[in-house]
Amino acid sequence: MLRILQVFSKLGRGGAETMIMNYYRNIDRSQIQFDFLVQYPDKEAYEDEIESLGGKIYRIDPIRKVGPYKYKKELYNFFQKHPYQIIHSHRDEMSGLVLKEAYRANIPIRIAHSHTSAVKYQNLEKWLKKIYKNEIHQYATKKLSCSEAAGQWMFQGDPFTVINNAINIEKFEFDPMIRKKIRENFQIVDEQFVIGHVGSLSYPKNHEFLIEVFNEICKIKKNSVLLIVGGGPLQNKVKEKISKMGLTENVIFTGVRSDISDLMQSMDVFVFPSRYEGFPVTLVEAQASGLPCIVSDVITKEAQIVDLVQNLSLDNSLSIWTDTIIRAGKDQDKNLVQRQAERKKYLKLLKEKNFDIKTEAKTLENYYLGCLKA
Repeated sequence: MLRILQVFSKLGRGGAETMIMNYYRNIDRSQIQFDFLVQYPDKEAYEDEIESLGGKIYRIDPIRKVGPYKYKKELYNFFQKHPYQIIHSHRDEMSGLVLKEAYRANIPIRIAHSHTSAVKYQNLEKWLKKIYKNEIHQYATKKLSCSEAAGQWMFQGDPFTVINNAINIEKFEFDPMIRKKIRENFQIVDEQFVIGHVGSLSYPKNHEFLIEVFNEICKIKKNSVLLIVGGGPLQNKVKEKISKMGLTENVIFTGVRSDISDLMQSMDVFVFPSRYEGFPVTLVEAQASGLPCIVSDVITKEAQIVDLVQNLSLDNSLSIWTDTIIRAGKDQDKNLVQRQAERKKYLKLLKEKNFDIKTEAKTLENYYLGCLKA
């Protein structure tokens, strides 16, 4: 059996972690097994499942705690002690540092995987990340990306392979009974207009703008609800803004959830005004659910797989965003039988575009095995 080391910062329900877990659940684990190296001591959302699937989880101290010199030494010692044939790093620019120490420890196949098309850093951090990014060019033997834009940003002209952020499509098939159950759980009545958002409460996701748009929507459709799925460092700040704008009764925070496919059934429109992205898994999931999606125009066109997605600039006025979202929610006025028929057709389209994890997992298996033969 081939064991591959997946390198992450931590194993919460972020986009990159969710993507690799989708693949992990569906690869042939009699041939290929995943282990994980992380740098945070606290147990995260996916760890129990990883261990149940046969994976091992290793930890080293975070670089912010021990500093670059000791961190590199810990990486090198780990790779010496655990001589994997393949390591697959999902640390964006930090992959350069990881892969350099893997090279020094004679790990033969070193994969860097880009999951974003931009990152905001402070001055010193920006300088360090530029160094690490250059080291990817030197020490990665293979390069993967979630999209063309993310690959161009990370690999600066080097060739790379795009691996689709595929999902378990069938889980997202629209079901009126699930919609009814979720809405009842959150005390949302049939007539209410539900705007959904799934993402970490962090700078790239641009929740401040989302709240401002929602405030304008509530002036027109007073029965509107904003369903925010996720958690993160800016949660208190976002809640404070909601309170100041008098929207507390209209906004529901679900926290980090594992039942995204069910929660999306309750939504009428999916809104995603990110400042930057790589290839958001949640946008694929929203399209599989048959939801109209209003997203910022920084999001790669590759993520706009079917005709449910509309782009708007973050420079557009709040009224343009508001009007577009309300128009997109016209499906709310249709009965559930009509909605079910319309939303189901998108499952077939996503399969045709190679976003079904059951087939794409085989593609990744063949990629790994091909690395050994090259």
